[in-house]
Amino acid sequence: MTKVYTLLLFVFISILSFSQTEEIKLYYENGQLKEEYTLVDGKKDGLIKQYFENGKLQKEVNWKYGKPNGLWKEYYESGKLETVMNWKDGLKSGLLTCYHENGQLKLKGNYVFGAAIGTWKYYDKKGKLRHIEEEGEIEEDYLRYIEKILSESNGKLEETKD
Repeated sequence: MTKVYTLLLFVFISILSFSQTEEIKLYYENGQLKEEYTLVDGKKDGLIKQYFENGKLQKEVNWKYGKPNGLWKEYYESGKLETVMNWKDGLKSGLLTCYHENGQLKLKGNYVFGAAIGTWKYYDKKGKLRHIEEEGEIEEDYLRYIEKILSESNGKLEETKD
């Protein structure tokens, strides 16, 4: 009898330990799909899609553990690509590219740990460069410190060489 209770307890604990996954779909009043995503243990996880009321895709965002992580794309209501950027652990990271609705480049710049850095270029609707801005630079020593922290080999942090 004790073995049966032990087995039942083990099965019950095993079931509770698995992640709870829930598929969410939200709709506009007209019945059109507005947003779809997955919750894992109550946090957004995976590809999230948002739609305009006309049914066209508005936004695609990858999430991991409740934070944007990976590629983020936004679209105009016409369906043309508006914005492409990357996120890492909830912070903007890497190249941001924006387009005018006619498809011409509108803006190009970079983020590191959520901060705009380097040269940002702004273009008009014909694709002609109109404005350049220099955003804050990250100090070299700070960059080395970040590289040291983020450098990972065999699950252990290691200091990188210059």
